[in-house]
Amino acid sequence: MFNKDVFPFLAKKRVSDITETDIRFILKKIMKDRGTNRISVRIHKDIIQLFKWAEERQPWRKLLIGGNPAKVVDIRSIILSEYEDIYGISDRLLSDEEILELHNIYIKIITRQINDRQVMFKNCQEDAKSKRNCNNSLVLANGENGDWTPHDLRRTGATLMQNLKLTR
Repeated sequence: MFNKDVFPFLAKKRVSDITETDIRFILKKIMKDRGTNRISVRIHKDIIQLFKWAEERQPWRKLLIGGNPAKVVDIRSIILSEYEDIYGISDRLLSDEEILELHNIYIKIITRQINDRQVMFKNCQEDAKSKRNCNNSLVLANGENGDWTPHDLRRTGATLMQNLKLTR
C-alpha cells in the first residue's frame, strides 16, 4: 500500500517540504480511486508513525521543525462519515444466537483438530485437499490415559474454578 499510494507522491520531496496538504491529497486520492475507508485510515496511521519515527531521530528531527504534518490531518474529514472503525475498535455486540452459533461451529472445528492430532486413538486420513494434519501432537502422557476431548477441557476448567471458589 505504501509503495503504491504514498511513495509516488512523496519520494521525491524533501522531508521538510512534506505538508499536511500533501498527506490530505494522498488520502483523498485513495478514497477517490478505491473508495476504501480502511486503507485510507491505515495509510494515515502509517504516515503518522513514519513521521513520529523521524521526529525521534537525527538528521530527520531537525528537518521537521513544523512537527508531524500527518497529525494535523483529520482523517474523519476525508473518509465516509458512516465509517466508524477509525481506531480499529468495533462496538458491535454479538447476539445470544450468534454466540451459540459460533460455539457450535467452534466445537465442531476444534473437535476435528483434536481428533486429527490423536491418531493413535482415532482414524484420520491425511489428504492435500482438506489439508488435514494427522499426527499425535496432542496425545497427552504418551497416551497412557487415553484420548481427550474439548468437553474434557471444559469440565477440567469448571472443576478448577470450583476449587478456587470462582463463580460465574
